Amino acid sequence: MSQERVNNWLDKFGMERHQIYCSGHAKGTDLFQIVKEISAKMLFPIHTEHPEMYVRATRNMTVIEEGKAYDLLQQ
Repeated sequence: MSQERVNNWLDKFGMERHQIYCSGHAKGTDLFQIVKEISAKMLFPIHTEHPEMYVRATRNMTVIEEGKAYDLLQQ
């Protein structure tokens, strides 16, 4: 929906505008705690700049390589 259209609806119903930002990412320390608590049999950290840091939380980790296939059933 265009911002103009959103504004028109807000105006129509007399609603106030509030702009906020909320990241969809957890803090690193929270992620490490989650990994420890889950204690998964395998971990493939993706969408992270430093996958090697997850060794702090688990030894059941594989740093993935682009283009390489992984058999999740054999891990």
